[in-house]
Order: sequence, then C-alpha cells, then structure tokens
Amino acid sequence: MNVKKIVKIAIVTIICAGLILGYYYYLTHRGGNGAQNQDDKRTAIEKCLDRDLDYDYPKTPREVVKYFNEILTCLYNEDPSDDQIKRLADQQFKLLDKELQDNNPSMQYYESVRADVRNYRNAERVLVSAALCSSDEVTYKDVDDKGYCAFVTCSYLLRDKNGATPTMQQYVLRKDESDNWKILVFYVTENKKED
Repeated sequence: MNVKKIVKIAIVTIICAGLILGYYYYLTHRGGNGAQNQDDKRTAIEKCLDRDLDYDYPKTPREVVKYFNEILTCLYNEDPSDDQIKRLADQQFKLLDKELQDNNPSMQYYESVRADVRNYRNAERVLVSAALCSSDEVTYKDVDDKGYCAFVTCSYLLRDKNGATPTMQQYVLRKDESDNWKILVFYVTENKKED
C-alpha cells in the first residue's frame, strides 16, 4: 500500500469515528434523555400546570376526570403557593361545564378551592389514592334536561390523623360547543370510614 492510500483510510476512519461519537452525543443529550432529566426535576405542580388546555384538552370523559384528579393531588398532597393554588384552580375551572361555571364564578371557585386546601392542611389530611373506573365502565346516556352525558366513577382514599376514609364520587360530563367533555356535576355516592 502506498502512503496516499493509508492517509485516505486514516482520514475516513477518523471522520467515521467523529460521526459516530457525534451521533452518540446527540442521542444522549437530545429531547429524550435531556428533556426527561429536566422533567424529572420539575415538581408535580409544575408538570400539572404546564398542560395547555387550549391545545391539549383531554379527549375522553375519563381523561378529563384523570386530569382533574392530578390537580386534586397537587392541591392536597403538595405544598402549593397561593399563586399555584390560583393557577391550579384555574385549570380545574377550565374542565367545568359552562352551567357549573355560571353557578360558581371563577373567583368564588378559587376561594372555595383555597379554603378546601387550608382545611386539608389543618386536618393533616392527604389524598392517598384516586382510582378511576375503567374505560369500559364509563356509561353514557341521555339525561332529561341535560342532554347526552357520560358518567365516570372514581374512588378515593383519604387519610388523616384519625385513619383512612374511602369515598366514591360520581362525575357527570357532557360535551360543550367545541366537542370537549366538561364536568357538569360531581357528587359523593358512598362514604365509609376505615381505621
């Protein structure tokens, strides 16, 4: 082999090694690992507040209630600032049907949420778990004066210094003019106390 050929092979080998190393660096520092590491540093509250409901609204009634529960968990299990409580309440408010919003104007709703958070803290109560019914268990039916509604059941386990309390809650949702499922009403269907 002549010297020119050896130099060409060495240069091509160095370029290929550089490309491989560069690609490896790109893969380890791109959106996948880099963004995941950054996400891992954000609090649950920050992750919850990052959702833009104007562009990323939950598609199903179950997903709406699931996100509503994520907000509840942030409110009751984390230590949100007053500003974060306001922003979380605003996110919840966007999940509510217009009829429910009209009966609970946003500022009144925020004050109610803030009072609930204060009561939970004073009672040293935490939301241990929130278990949604499966997708198959979501029921749909026409309700006389409300239209076509979805019914989603969720069971909660609350714990305070006195023990654990399982609670069942029924969410009734209907679609708005943008075809998004909104919470029309929610109510406790069962309430038991366990020690």
